[in-house]
Amino acid sequence: MKKTKTSILSELLPDSSERLSGIAFDLDGTLAPAGYAISEEMVYLLKKILEKSDISLAFITGSSMEHSLFPRVAKPLAQELDEKYYTRLYFYGDGGGAGGRVKKEGREIHFYVDEVFQKYMEPFLFQEEELQKISILQEEIHHLFPKNFSELQRPWIFKKEDYIQICPVELHSEKGRKLAKEALQILETEAKRRGIPLSGKINRWGGTLDIFISTWQEWISEIIQDIPLAFPRVGRRSFLGRTTQMLIKPVNPFVKGEPRQKILENLGHILKKLDFKDIHFFPAGRTAIDILKQGCSKKSALRHFQKEIQEGYILYFGDEFQSGNDAPLLELERVSAVSVAQEKEEKPGLTWQGGGSQGVVKILRELLEKE
Repeated sequence: MKKTKTSILSELLPDSSERLSGIAFDLDGTLAPAGYAISEEMVYLLKKILEKSDISLAFITGSSMEHSLFPRVAKPLAQELDEKYYTRLYFYGDGGGAGGRVKKEGREIHFYVDEVFQKYMEPFLFQEEELQKISILQEEIHHLFPKNFSELQRPWIFKKEDYIQICPVELHSEKGRKLAKEALQILETEAKRRGIPLSGKINRWGGTLDIFISTWQEWISEIIQDIPLAFPRVGRRSFLGRTTQMLIKPVNPFVKGEPRQKILENLGHILKKLDFKDIHFFPAGRTAIDILKQGCSKKSALRHFQKEIQEGYILYFGDEFQSGNDAPLLELERVSAVSVAQEKEEKPGLTWQGGGSQGVVKILRELLEKE
């Protein structure tokens, strides 16, 4: 597409002769309202961009492939696109929808990792020093999470398909640390005995904070082509490495008058003080904090996209740059970032448009007009 110095495009398009070769999108709050499929107008614009240029498109979300990217993005696009454009579509999401819920036999149950991908995943278990650091974290934020939970006598485990669940334990106490360590050792032993990696979960109950200990998920885009999926044969699929998550639940009976966003900001300040080696903390939207292994974030997804398209620069649309999981993308070279957050976001290297998905529509229309 030709570069024209007009409107917001003058800020987004670089002064170099490098061409625009890719456009990448966050999903919730950016490409579509949270929980909704992309609109017919968005499908039309994305289709026109593919038809009128050689630009590739990437869709990046921490949500699951099967329950989010497939029905909300890939399926609507596949219904309108000629198959010759499929090779220029890239989908990045979570393989198993970790932390999500599914209906099974009429009851709602938690699931952590889709068993289809289970055997390909590398397990991650906190070592003793990491457990100690987590206990320090719990003590520092204790004013937000009053101690009124019951401690269990010993950890119990049970088998559920291809994973083991660990009971809730108190990590802020010496007894809790001991229980957690024992539980993780049981998990590790069982995983080795059965010959497949297993994921575990440690919960802190009370309506405030959950801590999930799950698996590191590596890039398996090559493997995935040979695995049967309820996913259209459209585009290329890679998986983000989702790991631990701190989740502030919708109803918080212990912190009155303090919105979740404020709690997350306070937690963020505390987390920055701790040294967790290769582990990084990012607010995930307005309800949770993701704890990710270095290189397993949206940043690495965009790097992978850059490698695939090889040259040129990328235009990235997101809505959580101020303190959310879009922020690390500003560190990448050859990326022009635009925020469509409703409230103005100001950061070096970031252009604010606002308007949510309609802000994306406005800029895509301008790009098409300059063709």
